[in-house]
Amino acid sequence: MTRPDTRDARPEQRQPATTGNAPLVRRVIVVMIAFLAVSMAGMLALGIALYRS
Repeated sequence: MTRPDTRDARPEQRQPATTGNAPLVRRVIVVMIAFLAVSMAGMLALGIALYRS
């Protein structure tokens, strides 16, 4: 009977950790996507500028 109790207790301990880290993970993903978009736009602009010159 102790094994189901420990199995029930482990998700309870993991859930606050995942919910606490979720906003940080979302921020990191959003920042990475934004950085990639800006860098791709910059490289495209550089390529067009070098191609025209």
